[in-house]
Amino acid sequence: MARAVDEWVLREFEQATLGDPRRNARAALIVSAQAGLFGGSIPRACVTWPSIKGCYRMLSNDSVTPDGLLSGHISATIDRASSRRVVLAIEDGTSLSFPAVADIDGLGPISTSSGTKGLMVHTTLLVDRDNGETLGVARQDVWTRPKEKASPKESGDQRKKRPRESEVWARGADHLVSRIGAATEQPPRVISVFDREGDAYETLVRCRTAGAGFVIRAVHNRKLAMQVDGEDYSIDAANNGPILGHLDIQVPRRDNRPPRQARLTLRATKVTLLPPKNIGRKGEPIALTMVVVQEEGSDVPKKDRLCWVLLTDEPVETLEQARGVVDTYRLRWRIEEFHMGLKTGCGC
Repeated sequence: MARAVDEWVLREFEQATLGDPRRNARAALIVSAQAGLFGGSIPRACVTWPSIKGCYRMLSNDSVTPDGLLSGHISATIDRASSRRVVLAIEDGTSLSFPAVADIDGLGPISTSSGTKGLMVHTTLLVDRDNGETLGVARQDVWTRPKEKASPKESGDQRKKRPRESEVWARGADHLVSRIGAATEQPPRVISVFDREGDAYETLVRCRTAGAGFVIRAVHNRKLAMQVDGEDYSIDAANNGPILGHLDIQVPRRDNRPPRQARLTLRATKVTLLPPKNIGRKGEPIALTMVVVQEEGSDVPKKDRLCWVLLTDEPVETLEQARGVVDTYRLRWRIEEFHMGLKTGCGC
């Protein structure tokens, strides 16, 4: 087992850009040690004083950055992805809280609770759509929120001029499509997969500009460029769309609810979305398909039943194609598992 871990670490750090081969070697030693004691402290993992001191010295070096530490793994992930047919770029954000060291420099607020400080993290995780294999991290943004909140009296123009956290969505798509395109003559199709936080007009535009497809869970009931079956708004039209068929899935245990078999009704509706009102409807209308997934005939309370409205530019004419979109979105949970492991490893 130790040998397999060491081989994996060497492979992932082979292309690291830490500015000095000795730093690459030190980083590989640290990762191997931490892998042997997942979630353990640096002194416990590194054991000997020279190893502990070497670890702290490297991590305190200004030339060693989070991007540098991830660079080798990201390059290896891109190499793995470049030979696949369809790659899912699954994005999501989380926070890392460090209550035991809340006064340390470099941490910021992560919730409305006073005294809770930490870091914000947004990850792009690559998954092979055909076989469900996790290929690795392609991008990770880490930042600290400012201590002072934006004024509630802030105008729309002021808000547009300052950096916003929502801008991080689909940033990975720009980065990924260009890097994979440079790595191979026949790059795979990239599909961005987002939860409701990624449902923004700007995100849809960015995916289109980057050349990435998308499957995004909708939250906004948007104005349509033209009525669909008498409806003026997107989710209203989608909920009344034609039924393509049904899908039976196994829903895992959650909270106090036991696992269950769920029967889902699948609908698909083509719509054209207008740019949002808050930007004066400026921009190109976006044509896409909305897939509605609704759990039917269940004894589960209505508020707990599965109900997804998915935005996609994938072709959806048949039940099989609709199931493909649903299966793509179901792989989004892979990033939840990744972030759970990250929090456990960081002791958050």
